[in-house]
Amino acid sequence: MHICAIMDEKRFKLIEVAKAYFLESHTQAEIAQQLGISRSQVSRYLTEARDQGIVQIRIIDETSQTSDINQVLEKRYPHLKHILITPIFEQAPEIIRANIGRYAANFFGRNSAARSTGNSGLWTHIGSHGQSTA
Repeated sequence: MHICAIMDEKRFKLIEVAKAYFLESHTQAEIAQQLGISRSQVSRYLTEARDQGIVQIRIIDETSQTSDINQVLEKRYPHLKHILITPIFEQAPEIIRANIGRYAANFFGRNSAARSTGNSGLWTHIGSHGQSTA
């Protein structure tokens, strides 16, 4: 019985640390200070919580939709040499504009050929709908 109590206590600690980090957005240092443990111990608890399935990370990959949109745009606008498709996770116009600006700045900053030709397009992908942006 003593082993079960220790395992339950350990699992409780893993859950407590995972909730504080992932749900309450506390830093590892803050959690360590609150629990009186080291930051590296918090990191190990988070890793163990993920390994045990307490924490599950889900990534929604919309690249297949992005690839389809890219093909449609290439056919519709054959004069464009570069097409950049940006994902949008918010509906607020100011956030959409900021996202578009970030993607464009990163793209044009890395791609001198795109800057010099002026034949580039930027497409904003919102959920399953697209919104064209010039």
